[in-house]
Amino acid sequence: MRLQPEGISLHYTDTGPENSAPVLLLHGGGSSNATWARLTAELAVRGYRVIAPDLRGHGASPRSADYRLLSYHTDVDRMLTKLNLGALDVVGHSLGGYIALTVAQQAPARVRRLIVEEPAAPSQGGRRRHISRARMVLGGLRHRRFDPAAIRSVITELGQPDDTWWHRLPGITAPTLLLRGGPGSHLDQGDLAAIGRLIPHCQQITIPVGHRIHSGAPETFNAAVLTFLSTCDAGDSEEPAASRESQRPDSQEEGCPSVGAVGEADDARDGRDAASGATRDAKEAEAAVLPWVDQALQAGSRGS
Repeated sequence: MRLQPEGISLHYTDTGPENSAPVLLLHGGGSSNATWARLTAELAVRGYRVIAPDLRGHGASPRSADYRLLSYHTDVDRMLTKLNLGALDVVGHSLGGYIALTVAQQAPARVRRLIVEEPAAPSQGGRRRHISRARMVLGGLRHRRFDPAAIRSVITELGQPDDTWWHRLPGITAPTLLLRGGPGSHLDQGDLAAIGRLIPHCQQITIPVGHRIHSGAPETFNAAVLTFLSTCDAGDSEEPAASRESQRPDSQEEGCPSVGAVGEADDARDGRDAASGATRDAKEAEAAVLPWVDQALQAGSRGS
């Protein structure tokens, strides 16, 4: 399906009964809605209506000359308005997690329950973060169809301090689950913990398989999401849960591949759903992105 919010014709899937409780799934940078196939199936069989767009510049959605973070947020906001979904549950990974948090900040009434997996966040207070080039590649930039300009733009903008974004986190009213990937992730786990502490009703869980938890430990991830949705009512008046942090070492069960291997295997599965030119597109995208990432990291090191 396609939806055109003010000029951008977003591709999206709409699964499950139309009148069921809606859940919005927002993928990360360099990915597509295909990454949510397993979670979509789990949610649909439980009676949820699942909306999963390809963000602009990703998957089957069109490329653009504008990849500002504001534009990603605006796309989602307009999509929700056009679909007339009302309040809904939102799940976001990485870039999608940033968008989900921003929607919850700026339109609290839209979000019933919020689940963010390794959300991207802007810098704060002028501090630069260091990102491992190798981990970024293993984390999901291979075997995918996306515009390299989108990744360049997002990395650049997230590197700029945005204290206002951080100051708005306490205004999130939805019960929130924040999932962290532990030391195998390229994201600063301290920053993620800080996000969780600032959100009034937030439970934090560490599933130590790296940045792509939904790929590295899909059964554990899906169980955490489904349990949270089934047990946490919107408007929960429990005391803030930022201090309630738990670790899920069970996600590293016997036979679980390494984080990099899992990410690549998941990328390959997602790629089977893409057009026949996906492999060629991915190689071109990787060639275009990685030299720029090296330059950005070098510049960041000089400026820190």
